[in-house]
Amino acid sequence: ARHAFSPLNAFITPNNKWFVALARGFFPAERDWRGRLSITGGSVNPPEEAEIAAQWGEYYIESKRCSFPVAAEFSFEGGETPLDQFQFTVKKLTYIISRRNRVPPTCTTKWPDTLNTHSPRATPINWTAIAQVYSNRFLSSKDYHLHYKHIVHRAIVTRHTFSAAHGPLCRLCRRANERTFHLGTCPVIIEIFSNLLRIDHVNLHDPTAIFSSPSLAPEWALAHSQ
Repeated sequence: ARHAFSPLNAFITPNNKWFVALARGFFPAERDWRGRLSITGGSVNPPEEAEIAAQWGEYYIESKRCSFPVAAEFSFEGGETPLDQFQFTVKKLTYIISRRNRVPPTCTTKWPDTLNTHSPRATPINWTAIAQVYSNRFLSSKDYHLHYKHIVHRAIVTRHTFSAAHGPLCRLCRRANERTFHLGTCPVIIEIFSNLLRIDHVNLHDPTAIFSSPSLAPEWALAHSQ
């Protein structure tokens, strides 16, 4: 009688005869259209020309020699998921194809230069922690867009960029050049937002807990906490 099973190995001959190796012996088998095998007879001696068959998931396709790359033994570059377990989508395939020519966004390359985080003693920017800031469901996409544009991409107009007759000093504290990253350390801005938090009866340590983490550079963290 025919029955389904999980073989130790499956074999195929050049004339497409299938065999399976079980703990109790070597048996002839039949493959259905899906690639599933079922035993068709009693134990036999292994044919000399039989080759180990390759699988795609739990189904058998052909000999490993003829099915390179073997799906269970290969994965896409940069991934660990075998090909036969990879869930293909247009999004994932597009990412894989474009990965080799992808360049980092300018914001992630310019901010380290601006804050000099390349120094061995400097705290690197944790972009994952920064991304977690954007979890406030009460803010609209417009608010996020403006923040990305003016802070992350440093598009906000400051006196350092257009000093004119006023000079480059901060118009609020007059203690440092008015640049994007100074907005996070400006004592006047910090005092304003601290007062707003007190009015709202908010624990001052909670809203900025993520920003006090050693994984964020101080200037960057404060700029985002505002």
